[in-house]
Formats: sequence, C-alpha cells, structure tokens
Amino acid sequence: MTNETQKSPSALKARRHIKALVGTSTFFHSYVVIDEDEGYSERRRCFDRIEGDRHVWDILARDLDDEYRPQAIADILKIETVEKLCDAINIALSDGDWSCGPSVVETLEQFEARRLAERRRKLEAAASEIAIRYKCEVSSLEFIAACYLELERFKDYRVGLREDGLCIGYGVTYEQWSDEFNASQGDTNDVHDILDWLRTACPLLWASYTEQRMREQSQEKETECCSQSLV
Repeated sequence: MTNETQKSPSALKARRHIKALVGTSTFFHSYVVIDEDEGYSERRRCFDRIEGDRHVWDILARDLDDEYRPQAIADILKIETVEKLCDAINIALSDGDWSCGPSVVETLEQFEARRLAERRRKLEAAASEIAIRYKCEVSSLEFIAACYLELERFKDYRVGLREDGLCIGYGVTYEQWSDEFNASQGDTNDVHDILDWLRTACPLLWASYTEQRMREQSQEKETECCSQSLV
C-alpha cells in the first residue's frame, strides 16, 4: 500500500465517514478461542476493546492490499449505521487466521447490557436451584438462611479439596483440581451476589431477616448465660 493510495480522495472520504459513524463510541469484540491438545478441548471467552476511528480504520481497510482496497473503501462508504459498522468490524476480524469460535462486535453500552443480562440470568438460575434444594421461595427469610447454608457448604467443600490436593500426581492433575476449586469459589461468589441483590432489591425482607438473626443471637446468649450460671 502506497502513501498516495492511503491519501486518495476516496480513502479520505471513507476515513471521514468512519469518524462520523464512530464519534465517541467504544466497541468491544467478544470471541471464543478453542484450545485443543491431545483430545482435550477448552473454550475460552475473550474480549478486546476497540477505541477510536483510527482503530476501526486499521481493522477495516488500512492493511488491505491495493487490489482489495478500492472494494473495501466502497463497502465502508455503504455503511450507514453503527449496527452495520459493528457487523463490518466483526466480519473483518472473523476473517483473521486466529479466529476459532463465535464472535460479535458491539458498542460498550451493548456489551455492558449483555453482560449484565447474562449475569442476571445466571444468578436467577442459581437462586432457583437453592430454592428448590431447600424447598423455599426466593423472596423469603428461609431463602436467605439457605444462602448462608450454601456458603458454608461450599466452604467445607473447598476445605476437602485442599486436603485432596495432596493427591495431585496420583490420578488427579493440578489443572483438574484447580478447575474444581475455582468452580466452587465461583459458586460462592454467585451466592454473595444473590445476597447483595436481595439486600438492595428487598430491603424490608432483609430488615426482617436481620431482626430475626438479632433475636436468635440474643436468645443464644441468654441460654449460654443460664447454662453457665447452673454450672
């Protein structure tokens, strides 16, 4: 690619067109990389930030050979919306040799909204599982108590995993042990997030639970004092 080609009227027009479309927007490229090794397959979700019209231009046209550049510029000038721009960026990135799995490009606002929606669905599923396991309603005092029981269960499980860690090398790989431990820690984080949501979204329910726990703790202290006085 020559400097003359880069600075041609069509190229400059395309650059201005991209600049107008991008504005102050930031984009995110989300994709999946599939690692395969001797029958073992792992899917990793990755995210790359795309900022500014120069970055977008670099992806869409700058590194193309002169043979394909006029068509790329013509295609750029046909892009009329940010949504279509995201599609074009995604196609350009998906054509790379490194691409191994599903890919999407979206604005920062769309990316954050999608991540929040995914997180909400995951927490809703986790809350439903807890409610089913302890036979209670999600919006109940029993459910909050069940969440704390789950936290203890996950904690005890990780204590056991630490003891099982001594068996690494005897049929258990470090990767397998680490995946299991991290998954349990992730479950704990989910429960904490559920409790945080209840604390914010259901303040009256949380206040009732706090009051109940204070009464229980007070009764426990009274019982302990009575037992000590009888000794």
